[in-house]
Amino acid sequence: MIKQLYIIPIILIMTISFYSCEDFGVEPNEGNLTYKIIGNSPVSNEEGLFITRLNDDYILGGITNVASTKDYMLAKADKNGKVSLNFHAGFPLTDDALMQVIVTDEASSELFVLLNQESEQSFKLTPSLAKVTYATPDSNTTIDNSIFLERDNLVNENDVIREVTVKALYLESSDQFLVLSNIIEKDNEKIRITLVDHSGNKTWSRIYSFDNGTATPPSLEGIGITQKSTGNFTVMGNMTTENATTGDDDVKIFVLEIDDLGNEVNVKFPIQNEFLLDFTNITMDDYALITTKIDGNDIFFKDLNTYKYNTTSFSLANGKTFSTNGNDNTLVGRSVQKIGQNIIITAIESEIELNTALIYKLDLDLDLVWKKEYYYSETSINRLDIGNAIERIGGGYAVIGTHDLKSSTKIVLLLLDEDGNYIDN
Repeated sequence: MIKQLYIIPIILIMTISFYSCEDFGVEPNEGNLTYKIIGNSPVSNEEGLFITRLNDDYILGGITNVASTKDYMLAKADKNGKVSLNFHAGFPLTDDALMQVIVTDEASSELFVLLNQESEQSFKLTPSLAKVTYATPDSNTTIDNSIFLERDNLVNENDVIREVTVKALYLESSDQFLVLSNIIEKDNEKIRITLVDHSGNKTWSRIYSFDNGTATPPSLEGIGITQKSTGNFTVMGNMTTENATTGDDDVKIFVLEIDDLGNEVNVKFPIQNEFLLDFTNITMDDYALITTKIDGNDIFFKDLNTYKYNTTSFSLANGKTFSTNGNDNTLVGRSVQKIGQNIIITAIESEIELNTALIYKLDLDLDLVWKKEYYYSETSINRLDIGNAIERIGGGYAVIGTHDLKSSTKIVLLLLDEDGNYIDN
């Protein structure tokens, strides 16, 4: 059984600063292929981490490093990838990594940014949410209502090394967020789930750990959270237990169901000796999972496995397995999403210092429709990382990534048709 602690804490809300930066939009390819490079300046470094849509625009989220100042970054681009607003902002004295962008109200162009605080001054920081309201003209865009999800004595602070933000689920009917995070302690790892409203008022916050009756309990790492058809919530992640005989790590994928108060309904362990990378709803109770094999303490990243799992019948079905092209290569799944009537997987295959971005399109039975490779062909250095994919405005797919330009790194926006080909401008 998963152990739970909970408390109803107080709110801490703070306003953060906003300032515009120079737009830097470049098309590296000759011709009209849609491969956009976006950054704050030619000498800054950016990483593209998350993409979503806001009305008829794309919102690109990532990290920017300008003159050794590292903060999260948002860029707004039109359907052709032309950037209309580029900015970065952060909390005072902290470096914030963007984890997710959640559109809460398209009519008022309002969204929330889920952040992971990475300050060098203080390492026991907590997840936070920043509210962004886009406006016309763009200079009136504001960032405010910064919400810090304090732990409020849920755990012994002397044991906490850090807390890592993972994902948030927006509940439109109640205008609340369920925020999932991992608490890393000296001898253990737990997950925390917090229910907080639009204004920062917390309804509850709970810690979940697994009690196996030993002095060294398993460590839990949450990967994501979604809602079931019953109204309950599904949390998936990895549970790691040290084998008392071999000293190796035994890893299982856990599926935890909780109700709207955070109470445990059930917990299952459908897959062993594999590491969950990401998952997505196919229906509200059917999920597509991507995993990689584990042997002892080693995560292989040689094969990318897919599964279908039903959280009502608890049935598990194997899908396709994708492998690397070479013995020295690694294959890492970045994300999996249901887009339309297909499953889209983004991944990276690495060889020495070179990266090739991969996209797999599957049907809902997890059979392969097509596989495509993406890289910047006009340079000998092939270092293209990739993030998540969404439905492109006009059909097809929009994908965010990071491109290494030797002298700097930049955010990349790939606009693709339904067959994975670049869209002509």
